[in-house]
Amino acid sequence: MYVQLGEEYMLRGWKDLPFVMVNSTTGEETVLPGEGLTVLLEGEVDSALVLLTPSERLFLDSLVGSGRCSFLDRPSPLPNRKKYRRSEGVRITEVCWSITGKCNLRCRHCYMGAPEQRYKDLETEDCLGLIRQMAAANVTRVSLTGGEPLLRPDFWRLVDAAEDEGIRVSSVLTNGVLLDEAFFMNMRRRNLSFGILISYDGLGCHDWMRGVDGTEKKAIEAIKLARSFGHNVTVNMMLHNDNLETLIRTYELLIDLGIQAMRVSTVDDAGCWRKYGSGPIPPERLFEEYLKLVRRFVEDGHPCALQLSKFYHGSPTDGDKIICVLGNGEKNLDSSACPYMREHPCLMPNGRLLPCPSFSDTHVEQNMPNLLEVPLASIYSNPEGYFWEVADTKLADVVERDGECVDCPHKFECGGGACRAGAAIQCGDFRGSDKLVCGFFKDGWRRRLESVIYGCAEGFNRILGKGLHEPKGELLPVEKRVARHLL
Repeated sequence: MYVQLGEEYMLRGWKDLPFVMVNSTTGEETVLPGEGLTVLLEGEVDSALVLLTPSERLFLDSLVGSGRCSFLDRPSPLPNRKKYRRSEGVRITEVCWSITGKCNLRCRHCYMGAPEQRYKDLETEDCLGLIRQMAAANVTRVSLTGGEPLLRPDFWRLVDAAEDEGIRVSSVLTNGVLLDEAFFMNMRRRNLSFGILISYDGLGCHDWMRGVDGTEKKAIEAIKLARSFGHNVTVNMMLHNDNLETLIRTYELLIDLGIQAMRVSTVDDAGCWRKYGSGPIPPERLFEEYLKLVRRFVEDGHPCALQLSKFYHGSPTDGDKIICVLGNGEKNLDSSACPYMREHPCLMPNGRLLPCPSFSDTHVEQNMPNLLEVPLASIYSNPEGYFWEVADTKLADVVERDGECVDCPHKFECGGGACRAGAAIQCGDFRGSDKLVCGFFKDGWRRRLESVIYGCAEGFNRILGKGLHEPKGELLPVEKRVARHLL
């Protein structure tokens, strides 16, 4: 009897996770209990010839029962891209790759300076070399952005090269202007279904933000087109003083368009925004609008996924979460100040590797390694140097840097403001604190947000009435949920 691995799965291993089965579509990782099971999943060895422990046998049966693999009476060898590959580096969950610094719009907030073409694009062969580097480091997923990624004439060649190496393109972030039926037909011919992320910056405000008249209409048409082809659409909205009051009306429009997710971020004081921006949104004004939207969202029964900056995430299946809470439950100064950076690095158009795209146009960027000079696998096999000094920032580093954090009762939850790039932009030091997040905790906004989330019993019960998954965690009467979070 032989084992056949499910179509969407691959076998990978890293120094910190030696045997893993990865779902290339969702990124879900299943840790395997040993090498013997990994050998069987490659489909070439009769299971009768491999000695499995009772627990490994039960684990294999559970994989078959869940449809992640199946039994056959003949060998079923895996294609090379799915076979077990081991990297001696630590795991990279996904790379965010800006494949071009060019853009067809003149966005007033562009942190990459695309209107001035601050970044020179790499040639195709260099990009193919970067894909091979990702494969060598066992990267399994990559998101493509820019600039405007669809401006690259070799876009589909890069997508094909990544797929050939076992790297799934998880999403494409675009302004939507160049999306057409030919794009989606190319996806269909390749049997791809990556997420479509489209920028839309507020009802009646989008054209001003993007610097080109008619862009708002094209963005809406792009959303409709993607939905007509059956693709999930996430909309990214950049929030500033002049479009803040459109937040709920924009949400209503996007729900009517059938999007699957809405992500809202505030504009950083970086790149072009230093010239065109209207200053930061006052925290009180920002959080009041967030509270209004969350209340409406919960009352509507969570019609899509919704993320509000670093503060809130809600979805039909997972309920509500305050995302700027570190959430490890440990009062440990040696814990990571931002776990996201080490597993989700950003690759810039010139080959420079950043722990986070928001470090672009900061002093941090200039000291980061370039993959044209240092291989990705080498950087992740030897966690030292400036990249890791930033990516592996500990809570202790932040507390020591900012005297206000030492005695703050929230430091083990917020990690000194959580966002290292936000700190670098605000105070010039990635070890500093993000004052917006500090205010969220210190000024009572977290408590008010929790009261909205857990106090909207009508919206919460409406979700359960739809037969969707309950939010994770113990289900309590609404009065107890409020009391638990407000004590």
